[in-house]
Amino acid sequence: TTDLDFKVKIWNKIAEEYYCIPESDAMGQRIGHLIQFTFYGTTAEQALLELNKNGSWKGEVSFMNKKGDTKYFFHTVKFVYDESGNKIGYLAVGRDITEKKIADEKLKESEFFYRTLIADALDGMILLDTQGTITFASPSVKNVLNYEVEDITGKNAFEFVHRDDLAWALESFQREVDENSEVKSITVRLLQKNDEWLWCTLRAHNLLKNRYVNSIVVYFH
Repeated sequence: TTDLDFKVKIWNKIAEEYYCIPESDAMGQRIGHLIQFTFYGTTAEQALLELNKNGSWKGEVSFMNKKGDTKYFFHTVKFVYDESGNKIGYLAVGRDITEKKIADEKLKESEFFYRTLIADALDGMILLDTQGTITFASPSVKNVLNYEVEDITGKNAFEFVHRDDLAWALESFQREVDENSEVKSITVRLLQKNDEWLWCTLRAHNLLKNRYVNSIVVYFH
């Protein structure tokens, strides 16, 4: 807790451990002189305005302690009142969310890594439902056929197959849906955005039973 000037009044043992500052060194010091908080989704000034307006503020902050460790807290800050109802200070309670934040950052990095791989791949990749409708297209489709993702999503994939190759493509697709494929890949002509035909090798993978994908995955180059 602090007074209204943010000078420390109470500094418990957990605060000593996290901030690596003894209670004797913290008492009477302004919190801003002891710890430099980084605010997420807001600023210190905006958080203070919300605190004064609503009587409380909640949000995520981080700080680096004396050991050089970065910690993340979910902070709840409220006013402290005396027996007459007058504001006499602030109570800040911080819940450690460091492990969660680090896990979230690793997940974001992993997602970015795979998104980048998909976007820059030499192969195009689309997801089809059992009717052949394109439910997802990777950005790398542009590298092969020059379409933007929104150009083809929602359309039937066989609209882009040359009519002389259509029967072979439909038969191969249905075999993959039925999990009865006989060939690993086929070569057909696909329509480019400039209305020219491009010979491509296609490979399909049935992931209809995978609850995260639930599609036929088609790679082409």
